[in-house]
Amino acid sequence: MRGEDATTADIPLFDGTAKSAEGYGFELIWDELRSDGFELHVHWQDGDSSSEKSFDTFFPNGKVMYCGGHVSRAHGKQLETLSKMKTFTPDFMKRHSTSEWEYKELEKLKCHCEPRHKGNCGCLSPKTVKQMKINHFAALVQSGNEHTLYARRMQDLGKYHARNIHQWEGGKCDFHGERRCTCKKCSPADMKCTGEPYSTCPFHSKAYEIECYQRAKKSADVIHPQGAAASMELPFLSPFLSHRRKIHY
Repeated sequence: MRGEDATTADIPLFDGTAKSAEGYGFELIWDELRSDGFELHVHWQDGDSSSEKSFDTFFPNGKVMYCGGHVSRAHGKQLETLSKMKTFTPDFMKRHSTSEWEYKELEKLKCHCEPRHKGNCGCLSPKTVKQMKINHFAALVQSGNEHTLYARRMQDLGKYHARNIHQWEGGKCDFHGERRCTCKKCSPADMKCTGEPYSTCPFHSKAYEIECYQRAKKSADVIHPQGAAASMELPFLSPFLSHRRKIHY
């Protein structure tokens, strides 16, 4: 479908699918930039595979990075999926285990609400998922341009905090007290009621640990050493776009 803009009248309609149109559009942009002598060093994107493929074709020495906002959203979506599970599927266990022993350990885990488990049972409630997304984005932003720091923070969240371990050798949770409020009137920095200890579901804490580990593995694709983490709403491209001198013979 063509709009009424006269500036696009000479551009032929795209014959492919809507899903592949973004990659095709980027091909036109990459081709024009390269023809004008530009060299792209970094392409920040939302995870679209077609645009990533086209970028690699035109700028094989460049690096594809992922928008922090989209990564955080994907993190939340995955947590929502995990919240509905009460056991791990065979495919999930196969993808996230490196040995038969690990596979069997994952196979043993069940939601502690089972057999009454449901999506909002409380292990990973919508409120919990929302807070986990906030934790993720805070870890991302506060890590500056150190992707290893972001990776460590995500691993600590998954390995310790989600398993009700709030102090360990070499570190501790520094963003909450030892007990959580039950009167719903205390502030996090000033606990006045007796509260209660944090509790956790072995199955969902392991699921969260695995998800955090997956984010940690891709830390170098989210935080750039020169530009830190980027959001698609920010004008982040300019520091990574340089004009290549043309040589005339």
